[in-house]
Amino acid sequence: MSITTPDDRTTTYNPIVPTTEFAADFPVFDVADISVYVDDIQRLDFTVTADFVDGISTNAKAVFSPGITGFVAVVGTREAHRTNRFVNGAPVPVKDLNLAFDTVEAEMQEVARDMLRSHRAPYGQEGGVFDANDIEDAEANAAIATAAAAAAAGSSSAAAASAASASDDAADIAALLAGLSIIGDGSAFPQGRLTLTAGVATPVADVAGATTVYYLSAGTGRYVPHWTGVAVLPLNIVAGLSMALSSNAAHVGYHQSGRNFDLYVFDDAGTVRLGTGPSWNAGAVAGSDTARGTGAGSTELEVFQGLLVNKNAITLRWGSASGNTVAIPARQATYVGSMRTVADGQVSDTAEMRFLFNAYNQVERQLRRYDPAASWVYTSVSFRQANGNAANKLQVLLGLSGVKVRASIQHTAFNTAGSTARPCVVMFQVAGVDFPLGSTGGVFNTPALLSGIANGVAMYEGYPGLGLQELTWREAGNTDITFQSFAAGFARSGMLGSFLG
Repeated sequence: MSITTPDDRTTTYNPIVPTTEFAADFPVFDVADISVYVDDIQRLDFTVTADFVDGISTNAKAVFSPGITGFVAVVGTREAHRTNRFVNGAPVPVKDLNLAFDTVEAEMQEVARDMLRSHRAPYGQEGGVFDANDIEDAEANAAIATAAAAAAAGSSSAAAASAASASDDAADIAALLAGLSIIGDGSAFPQGRLTLTAGVATPVADVAGATTVYYLSAGTGRYVPHWTGVAVLPLNIVAGLSMALSSNAAHVGYHQSGRNFDLYVFDDAGTVRLGTGPSWNAGAVAGSDTARGTGAGSTELEVFQGLLVNKNAITLRWGSASGNTVAIPARQATYVGSMRTVADGQVSDTAEMRFLFNAYNQVERQLRRYDPAASWVYTSVSFRQANGNAANKLQVLLGLSGVKVRASIQHTAFNTAGSTARPCVVMFQVAGVDFPLGSTGGVFNTPALLSGIANGVAMYEGYPGLGLQELTWREAGNTDITFQSFAAGFARSGMLGSFLG
């Protein structure tokens, strides 16, 4: 404390590794004079150590166990009161007089600090009264204003930029608006993305057979809100999280081939981790590739405090070693996405096989499949998978329902005889249902010309459902028909699509 220099009685820290002790660089007069805020949320789970001399301590510390990370503010919050009183005519010891003035000065410094943080009405007017809803609305309006300003700036730039740049600006603004969602207590939604590439939140290249899953900041922030059992507190993911997959069938919760798993961010005794629960098949009521199991022992989800969390107590696996598991109470793991294994302990995220799904900070994920054969003959009018190839399909894992998928097929055929026009058909099959249903949208005719070429197109846009979904490329040929995949001078047949994940 100083009688010449203003002091706001606040000491701040920003540890990136778990830290237990945080010193107050201002005098305190009682251990109750200190409050601690971590990432702007008040914490009560600490003790204060201090040595007092003549009623004053200059070495007070807030002590946490286990250690914490994030933005830590140690704040003086002394309740205004007297600790001594002088008797008329009696001597006044200097130390008692200094203590009395020091406590008054400290209380005034804290009042001045808090006044600077408060709403101030113009002179001559009374200040307003604000409840929690007013404050939340103000925060949301500020976020909207920020987004609007960004949109205006982006639109101005786009006027002078190319169409591609305008599209990029629009995508950036959409991502910004998505990241500004607020839940009831003011915490942001999870601010990371699942990825199979270290250091890259949204990889472009295909990744097949990965053995590690990462959770990285998506650029919208560095926190994941987490229910502690008492309050929603943020978990810091600024350094990124990773989880090695287990291929050992002897391990509890190992990552068995051909199974869906949900991924959670959680607090393991002070260490922030990424982990998986049981497969979707597990539970008192068993699940499947397209539905989560429910009840005890399942990965069933529920919405709590605005977050998707584990509904039941759950064992989470966070690594590939036998003991890399931890028991987590109900609601204390935050769901961030899902994955599907392609082999024991392996996951793929490719244009043909999108088996890593993000629940938050979603971006458009591209889908693509071409048959490797240059051409193939199919003279039957019966439907089959294109070229009789079971790989001619797009596969996606959708961790949440209500996700729209868009896809198209271009199918090129030519008439090898040319004596008669030959109709062909191309269509999608989704969840065992053919599209188009009874329509002629997928029918196309090859002309009555030798090597006469025709292109057929099939379109799909819809909500295929939860879990593993397959969009299959189907064809029906005809007499004298050869389907062309790719060759010089010919269009290329294949599948394209996209979804948010």
